[in-house]
Amino acid sequence: MVLPGLQVGFFERVKLTVLSGFLALPYLLVIVTGFLGGITGNLGLSILFLGQVFLVPAVQIIFGFLRQTPLFTDTFRLGSVPKLDPSCSLVPDITKAGNFAAPVTSDWLAQVSFFFGFIIFNAFTVYNLEPAKGANPANVENRKSQAVMSMLLSVVVGIGLITVFLNTTKCETTGSFIFGTLAFFSLGIFGFYMASQCGIKQSDIFGIAGKIHSITPDSNEYQNVCVPLKNNTCKK
Repeated sequence: MVLPGLQVGFFERVKLTVLSGFLALPYLLVIVTGFLGGITGNLGLSILFLGQVFLVPAVQIIFGFLRQTPLFTDTFRLGSVPKLDPSCSLVPDITKAGNFAAPVTSDWLAQVSFFFGFIIFNAFTVYNLEPAKGANPANVENRKSQAVMSMLLSVVVGIGLITVFLNTTKCETTGSFIFGTLAFFSLGIFGFYMASQCGIKQSDIFGIAGKIHSITPDSNEYQNVCVPLKNNTCKK
């Protein structure tokens, strides 16, 4: 039989552990993205990783400067962030050393919005790809179905995570939530757009576009098949 006090203490510790892990989600996303991008060589994952590490913090710092101007604050009616701790902001104050600045939005929301903006636009772009010349209609439908499922799953998971964050922390005002989400989600869209300019097959992090092949005789996308011969030569 477990003593009531011990039981309460145990569940409180579990709750705090889960909450700490949840607040560390952006850092987990950065680590996983960088690891997968490194071992797979996927261009999209590499661009996403660079955006998480450099682009998002840079924009946060810029917003931190802008927030201190009355015009910017009054325009978006952001108010003030209720609590200044690492779960809300990691941007150093530019006027008071040792304190945390109050940027437009929390670092958690900025990173998560950027991540889901990137992958949702990735799926959207793959869905709208023109079919390869001579492509099997069934394969085209399969590609579109996979893209739609990726979009829907990303939207549901993203909304769920952000909802939990808003209900468990007091890091966002209405203004900071709306502006921050739109700004960094759009930044994620821009990130994938830039990655896709190097080729959609190379930048698609879902691997859907890489499965598209043309099968017409005048296509340059035939896959070579090597058949070993007796004299150790290779016939294609």
